[in-house]
Amino acid sequence: GLLVLILVPYLHRALPPGPWRPVAVWSTVVFGVAGGLSGVVPLPCAEGSPGCADDASGSLQAAVHDGLTIVSTVAILACMVAVALAVRGTGPRWLAWAGWLSFGFAAITGIVTALSDLAGRDTSVGLAQRLQILGVTVWIVLLGVYLAAEGVRAASVEPTLARRPS
Repeated sequence: GLLVLILVPYLHRALPPGPWRPVAVWSTVVFGVAGGLSGVVPLPCAEGSPGCADDASGSLQAAVHDGLTIVSTVAILACMVAVALAVRGTGPRWLAWAGWLSFGFAAITGIVTALSDLAGRDTSVGLAQRLQILGVTVWIVLLGVYLAAEGVRAASVEPTLARRPS
């Protein structure tokens, strides 16, 4: 999560000005910080594991981890939508589509995960959560590809501007 923070200044520069740019940027910051912290505060051991307290799933540690995970997930979903809305008029179109598709995929798998948790059973053995993480990872990679392409484009334009006579 914390490594995603590297993308933030590039994201701010690459997105067109407008109301969705700060939403995309700040939701990426929240995702990175909350995701990083949720890795620092892991879930306690599984109930019934050797040496694990019977009430570990209801501990403060589990609540903090789950809270940070929820915050980071909502933030990355907001980022997907904000980026899609920010580039809808200027392009690239593939990025807008990637944002909407990533949002839909991550939202659906998140809902399935939440419903299975509420039901008190995980019949998918964590499959929905793993798919959601995969979808978020694909989004971050696609966002990185966009930012790298924008960086190359900007670098190729700058020398041309510098050579113009005044």
